[in-house]
Amino acid sequence: QKQVIINGMLINYYFRTGDTQAPVLLFLHGWRSEGKIWQKVIGELSKYNSYSIDFPGFGQSDLPNKDFQLQD
Repeated sequence: QKQVIINGMLINYYFRTGDTQAPVLLFLHGWRSEGKIWQKVIGELSKYNSYSIDFPGFGQSDLPNKDFQLQD
């Protein structure tokens, strides 16, 4: 588990290092979920370099300054 500041918000993400020549996979969670949900799948794909994130307002990431709208 790691964290980074993007546009002034703390964003939580998970990274697993695989084979240095392997492609990078990005896992995105659905509504009312978090990046941690992908850990079992990422474990099965251990040869790949994998990222999963907690979108703003979910998991360990900061809440956004404004409410989400449909266009968001």
